[in-house]
Amino acid sequence: MGAKLAKKIDKAADAKVNDLDLHGKGLASLPPNINRCLTLKTLNLSHNALTALPSEIGALTALQRLNLFNNRISELPTEISNMRALQELNASCNRIDSLPRGWGNFGSLHFLDLSHNALLDIGSQVGLMNTLTELHLSYNQLTGLPAEIGKCVMLEILEASNNRLEVLPPELSCCRRLRILDLNNNQLKLVPPELQDCAELKKFDLSVNQLHEELEKVQLKGQAALFAYIKSEEYHSYYWVESGRKRPSRFV
Repeated sequence: MGAKLAKKIDKAADAKVNDLDLHGKGLASLPPNINRCLTLKTLNLSHNALTALPSEIGALTALQRLNLFNNRISELPTEISNMRALQELNASCNRIDSLPRGWGNFGSLHFLDLSHNALLDIGSQVGLMNTLTELHLSYNQLTGLPAEIGKCVMLEILEASNNRLEVLPPELSCCRRLRILDLNNNQLKLVPPELQDCAELKKFDLSVNQLHEELEKVQLKGQAALFAYIKSEEYHSYYWVESGRKRPSRFV
């Protein structure tokens, strides 16, 4: 398979193809000559048995869409950040437990799916991905989100259900374009009052958490009731005491 695949890649490179579909081929590795495919815009490697990617993949600087769905990848190469034209990266359903150093140094990425992995942390580098509109982190082992996520000001969809989130950074409220915030099945007790600034939210799912009693009751009544309560002095008074945070001047 290795030699045959390398020849196929050479043929694609010589033909200057834009799309290369290698999904479902049972691939255990990707030949380093993938770096010859400099005209590629779409590379589909989904539904294989890949455990890693060669560092040479970073040479694909014209690539716009990379599909790694359903492999066995435990680590992404640092060189992947060289793909400055990359717009969509689907690395869902792998075994990724950490992100490489320098991760996030993309220039055009708007869709990132890291769901169904083993991530403990997404790191402060997420703040470099300020072109993101969709970020999918569900079914990992995250206990928190970095404050730098507030720099993703274009973000419209954030799905982080089925993790171990205990707290949310107040900086998340800087993502004013958020339409969907799915935090179902985590370990949240409180949410920062600053989230009231996310006026575009259409779906705000806090179900199956460890919310304090009154917040749990209110969220069951729907989003309008939830936002009204988050804005209330009753909630503010409770939150600032229980969270241990200093009350910002805007809430005094």
